[in-house]
Amino acid sequence: MANEMITRLSLISELDEADKLVENGLYQRESLSFIYNQNITEYSVCVHIVANHLLCKDIFVAFQICSIITRLVLNFSGALIENVLASEIHDILGIPKNHEFEKRVRSGIRGRDLGILYFLICSALPKNTADDPKTMIAGIRLALEKINLSLELLREEARKEIESIANDLGSSKLKAIRLLSIAGFDNFSKIPLTTSGLNVSNLSLPRVYLGDGTEVDIFRNDNSQLKDVGIEEIFDELYAGQKWVERFSEACTA
Repeated sequence: MANEMITRLSLISELDEADKLVENGLYQRESLSFIYNQNITEYSVCVHIVANHLLCKDIFVAFQICSIITRLVLNFSGALIENVLASEIHDILGIPKNHEFEKRVRSGIRGRDLGILYFLICSALPKNTADDPKTMIAGIRLALEKINLSLELLREEARKEIESIANDLGSSKLKAIRLLSIAGFDNFSKIPLTTSGLNVSNLSLPRVYLGDGTEVDIFRNDNSQLKDVGIEEIFDELYAGQKWVERFSEACTA
């Protein structure tokens, strides 16, 4: 969603000043409606947490910060759980040591609850994080330091984990799984942890179906790991695997 916003804003910035002012205001109003959309509750809550903690009134900045922290959390390796547990969680949350809420947060971290980790990182952000792009990254770095992490450590451990997963998937009997694991690893290598947007033209992404059923490669990346792979080719094989799992599940519960 943050990537979509950045793209829309870049297009709006190309307008003349009068139109830019109007369109920017309209888009600001539209973006605020996302926050209260019950169909995207999980993401809107993430933005709420950032905006409320930082007292950030710029919805676009809040979405950018949310996007970066979400990426960090999704790349969090289980090998780093003890680092976080060794931090002064009660200080970050502003509560007494051994408070019941601290115990619940620690329990969530032990269980690798990414929502709890997201909340903890947001709570550790310095209040000036939303001031400008420099303080944004500096603030996120400082928040990570408070829980005994760093961007470099997160990246290193995430790479180890994704290499292990890619190796496991690479031995799959399904060609589609092998292809997707290669594409996933390729995309991981190309996406910086601190980017708030995605350069989709540089990623290995599948083709898409248009409304009339036409299959199109809209990103046209000659280096994509999926450039010669059709959607039907992937779908048919994965669907066959899905049906096998469903039959196996039914047999186990019968």
